[in-house]
Amino acid sequence: MSIRITKIECDKYSTKFTAQNHGLPRGARVRVTGIPEISESETLLTDDCKSNSFSLRRDVCVDVASIDDLSCIVTTKQPHQISDTHAGVKLRAFDSVTKLKLEETYSIESIIDSYSLRLQSYCRAQRKWIPAKLSCSLVDATLSSDHRQVMLSMGVRTVRGSASVVHQHYSEQTCMRKWQSTLRAAVSAEKLGKEKEPTEATALPDVFSLQVDSCGWEDCHGIFHRSAESPLRFELGRGLISIVYVESLKSWCMLAEVAPLYPLEYEYLYLKLEDMEGPQLLYICRGHGLHGLWEPVLGPAPGPDVKLHQEVAVRLNGDASTQSSLLLPGIGSIVLDFLFNYTFANWRGGFSFSGIWGLSSLEAILCALRLWRSMQVCSSVCRTWRDTLQPFSDLTKMCHHAMQIPELSEESLEAVKLPTVPELVRAIKFSSTCWNLTLMLPRSSFFRGKAWPAQISEVQLQTEMSEDEDHFLEGPSAAFLNQHAKAFLKAAKDMLQVPLAWNTRPHCRGETTMGDGRRFATCNLLEESFDRGRKLCRVLAQADAEGYMELLGLDGSSMKPCHRSLAPLLQSGLTFRAITRQWRARNKKPKGPKDPCDFFLCKEASRCDLCKKDVEGRSRLGASELFGGYKLDFTDGSRQISLEIEVKIIPFFVTSKDESLFSELHTLLPLSESETDPWGNSSEADEDEDDEEDDDGDDDGDDPDEHGEGDAEDPDAEDTDADEDEDQDEQDEQDEQDEQDEQDELEGQEVNGTGRNEVTGAGNNGARRRLMGKQPPPREWC
Repeated sequence: MSIRITKIECDKYSTKFTAQNHGLPRGARVRVTGIPEISESETLLTDDCKSNSFSLRRDVCVDVASIDDLSCIVTTKQPHQISDTHAGVKLRAFDSVTKLKLEETYSIESIIDSYSLRLQSYCRAQRKWIPAKLSCSLVDATLSSDHRQVMLSMGVRTVRGSASVVHQHYSEQTCMRKWQSTLRAAVSAEKLGKEKEPTEATALPDVFSLQVDSCGWEDCHGIFHRSAESPLRFELGRGLISIVYVESLKSWCMLAEVAPLYPLEYEYLYLKLEDMEGPQLLYICRGHGLHGLWEPVLGPAPGPDVKLHQEVAVRLNGDASTQSSLLLPGIGSIVLDFLFNYTFANWRGGFSFSGIWGLSSLEAILCALRLWRSMQVCSSVCRTWRDTLQPFSDLTKMCHHAMQIPELSEESLEAVKLPTVPELVRAIKFSSTCWNLTLMLPRSSFFRGKAWPAQISEVQLQTEMSEDEDHFLEGPSAAFLNQHAKAFLKAAKDMLQVPLAWNTRPHCRGETTMGDGRRFATCNLLEESFDRGRKLCRVLAQADAEGYMELLGLDGSSMKPCHRSLAPLLQSGLTFRAITRQWRARNKKPKGPKDPCDFFLCKEASRCDLCKKDVEGRSRLGASELFGGYKLDFTDGSRQISLEIEVKIIPFFVTSKDESLFSELHTLLPLSESETDPWGNSSEADEDEDDEEDDDGDDDGDDPDEHGEGDAEDPDAEDTDADEDEDQDEQDEQDEQDEQDEQDELEGQEVNGTGRNEVTGAGNNGARRRLMGKQPPPREWC
């Protein structure tokens, strides 16, 4: 079935083809008809795929007519069809003097015309681009470039074209050889765990569609419908992406019939695979059935979350002939599913250096409440609609979806204490009222004792750079991080045990400057390109009895680092010194109507395009977010390296506008205002009054640097009780260790401008530090 192309928009840098609901993933092979500039026999690749548009790429290979070695210009016999100056080209030729075949890669300095290119190459010694060194003795030369963007004449025009999918057919033996070699390469590169117990195929007679949440490869997100060809095959859209049970692998697999464009092309290079043809094995399920752990093979991490899709289906009770057409199963199911199925509703939000994006937590709750109220109205129309909407009108589940809390099993719900709807609303109202005092939240009574949804936002390594280091990419700091990055990646995976966008090639690629001028080289263990709007709630965070941050899995298991997790680091020669658990807050001050927005090009005199499009003024709102995290310090004897794990507490992203929405909240919420009043408990207010803070953010008036995060005591000073009697029983040893731990606990503060969070709010964030010296982790962490 062909795809109708209605419009083409082309500027200096790209060409966009408009096709409503085309359903094509990145890398799909298509042929285009009805557009004069494109040959109908040429197979092109789709890229930059949005819901209603895409761009096209082609592989270019043309014969060379002449080479000018003085001006570095290559002239082709046919139009080269390369319009992107950032492209790289390969020159293949035969040297008539040396009698050797040559293959060199160059960059394009400029495109002279449709037949001529000027080439350049990079000189590492001089650290700059220089003219390409070409020879006139090259004969039978060809110029090629893969995946070049198709550029048409500039302008916007309406067309009547079409695109049809080109399928490639391979034998089952060919596909199996490719998939098995891919699996071996992924296991060898430690991207994929070792094979576990194989899964036997089971019939799924009652399963007609699967829901796949976002994962590392963004094009496999959506609803997969069961294929008519096999009950063990589910297809997305036009069938180019499928979930299939592969009998020879004894596993459920996600396959994609696409060409490996970015990021799949990079995964091929990382796994050192050459055969890029055929269906791509993106992910494989390790576990029982479809609901096990999906791990990445060729696809970028994390793997997808696959679960059964529940549709809003109308079922008639009684004689269908007497019913309205809206109550008929076909029409009624489509209408109600479109209006009220919130499975893929995205109510996420946050703020970054570029400003606020998405919805605040209160706005997300309001979206859920508006939808719930609409369901109540429609449920009162008739008994059929009431029975149809009943599975979807659970207010607790809707609020959990707004706060990104996944559906948990009964065992998990018993192990963790999630907040109820009144408790959730009370906490959000409290944080909205005190949006610029976010660090008060972990000390409040309604915060403690509850497990709050969180997402792991950052897993990073850092080490301090010396004053004589010119650049973070070169020098001893970068070499030190690169040396231990793989071991830290393995330790972080074992510690967290959740699917994340792990960086399969971690290396030093950043630098952070502190408020006091210290510089730190950084290495992010998570892919920075992973879309923030696609991150899922993978963990829970809570405050323990003393108010310190504690990280939990969705099943209630503690994520404290243990000796088993840290073993790869200890074996590499590092010594575990200290651990810090802390709360953090990131604040953004509100701006006036005439102030420039957060975009760095925005000036007060000339507003940027973002300001002009911001009709509601969201770029000028104040905002705050609550974070928690671990910081683990290690040393090799000469320098220190730190592993930081940061989690975002989802319900506590608030803006300065949220307090004005309370009236609508009270109107929609089926609770009295007193049930959600965060100030109803007078004892909590008294507790807050007792915690007066001085200007430095601590309670006792000391200089914040005296007990700050960077000023730990000598770790060897705590080992005064190390020489214990060997005959002392285990209970006495534990009691003495607990007493020693209590003496070693320090309450640290994080002050604005000190430490790596330069936008941290002032206040006592209750950081706990355990100084370990050269000892293994304490028994309670093991």
